[in-house]
This record gives sequence, structure tokens and C-alpha cells, in this order.
Amino acid sequence: MPDRVLQAQLRRDIWYVLVQWQGMPASKATWEKLQEFQDSNPDVQLEDELFAKAGRDVRTGLHYGRREPN
Repeated sequence: MPDRVLQAQLRRDIWYVLVQWQGMPASKATWEKLQEFQDSNPDVQLEDELFAKAGRDVRTGLHYGRREPN
């Protein structure tokens, strides 16, 4: 049974939530796929603020290159 959701994160277009489980310390929290978490815990209400803080997936659509030496 989840105690609380600590954080949300978007990874490669899939949302994950960091779940602290009941009776376990925060150091033992686990990352769960959001859809799977919601399917198995339909009564848990997630705050919109979690997703606003997470921002967007930094890997999507960005191209990286080397910086020019000074």
C-alpha cells in the first residue's frame, strides 16, 4: 500500500512516480510507471503539482553537440 507519492518524472515520454510505501522509509521509495501505479491503486489521488514540478522530458527532440573551445 502506498504511503505517499514523493515525485514525478517524465522519461522518454513515459511518466514515473516515486512512491514511498507504507511502513518503509523514504530511502526505500521506488520508481513506478504512472499507468501501472494508477491501475493497481485507483483510489490514490495524485496532485497536479507533482507533474508541474517535473517539467518536460529533457531528452525529447534535443540535439547535442560539442562546445567550441575558447
